[in-house]
Amino acid sequence: MSLHDSPRYRQLPELSKHRFDTLMPLALTEAAHEKQPDVVLMRVADLLDSICRRASYLPCWRNIPRP
Repeated sequence: MSLHDSPRYRQLPELSKHRFDTLMPLALTEAAHEKQPDVVLMRVADLLDSICRRASYLPCWRNIPRP
């Protein structure tokens, strides 16, 4: 099953889906630079899952400064 087929994703408003889809490539790229990318990605996915119903929270992730 793909992420887009999951019940949680399908229930999201279109704006949240768009913002989530914009963030995931960024999360993958950032996780790839870590020592344990799979752990980082799972943590980010859990966090995004917790906040993705609030579309206004998702754009904030793009504005987080990177070290």
